[in-house]
Amino acid sequence: MLLPGSWLRMVYGRAHDPVSVSMGTTQKGSTPYIDPENPATDDAAVDFFIFPMSIYNDGSNNVMAQYGMIINSKGVNIKDPAKPIKKAGAGTTHMAALSYQLDGLGEDSDFLDGSTIFASAAMTMTDPDDGYKMLGSTDSETGYSFWAGFIFPDMFTDGGRIGLEYNWGSEYWTPMTWAEDTIIGSKIATRGSAYEAYWNIPIVGKNLTAQLRYTYLDYDYRANTTCYWDDPEDKNLDYSQDFRAYLRYRY
Repeated sequence: MLLPGSWLRMVYGRAHDPVSVSMGTTQKGSTPYIDPENPATDDAAVDFFIFPMSIYNDGSNNVMAQYGMIINSKGVNIKDPAKPIKKAGAGTTHMAALSYQLDGLGEDSDFLDGSTIFASAAMTMTDPDDGYKMLGSTDSETGYSFWAGFIFPDMFTDGGRIGLEYNWGSEYWTPMTWAEDTIIGSKIATRGSAYEAYWNIPIVGKNLTAQLRYTYLDYDYRANTTCYWDDPEDKNLDYSQDFRAYLRYRY
């Protein structure tokens, strides 16, 4: 018997089609042609399967999970150590996550009833093929991540909410995507600690809103910016921070 609010979906996608030649630059601009300095690309199609699922949801308690697999994840071909090939189809990545969210912490006050807490734990495992490296390693490496947050009414505007969030990622942590959610990068993809505070302010209903947001990323290892072909130990940043203020109208 299925639990309340439970469901399972399957998602298939292709993130990248193989390129048979290297990109070079001519006087007419950037165009595909065989680069004599790097004629081989060892490229392969990057396909992924994702299985998102809701385990239980009664309208207040929400338990969700996800499993994903990326085939031909990018890495480094080291079969010829003198001529390593970056961005090669190097192996498989596995990823899984389990999340819990509670909407409404109690009915004794408007503050508790309007508050939300959530926590999520995730892991990723890179599994390079023979003759390849992923994340600077020829071995299978596992990364971990933790994300928690508390969102609550600001108590002095009608519908305004304040959020506090924390993220942590280990050395070999790498999420499905590290698309930037701020100008400094993705806090979810941080290898280290990330701290964020924001205030969502309704001005005219849901149509005219504003937000103030501050994000601080404290890196222990290299930032997730280059798929799997760089070593996390090659640290390129110590920290970064971002402050954002916006006014938005939706119609």
